[in-house]
Amino acid sequence: MARVTGKRWPIVGNRLVSEFPYIESEVRYAVKEYACTAIDVIARRTRLGFLNVQAADEALPRIVDIMGKMLDWSDAKRTVRHKLLFLSTRL
Repeated sequence: MARVTGKRWPIVGNRLVSEFPYIESEVRYAVKEYACTAIDVIARRTRLGFLNVQAADEALPRIVDIMGKMLDWSDAKRTVRHKLLFLSTRL
């Protein structure tokens, strides 16, 4: 699912956050494995929410965008999902 980048590092895939090895294709794969929420991807599939909250916050817009395209979320639903998850990381 990941493509060759043509760079020295990472060789394949676009990273969600530069400091962590998680790539966009992992989000797509998680959706194919029935992930329905961004919190599922951030907390359960990548554990990024537990490793580094700031990195999870940085990756969140891209995760919501990828999932929104794959799950046919409207723009309003994408905004709500992003805001709810952003607020939950602040609690």
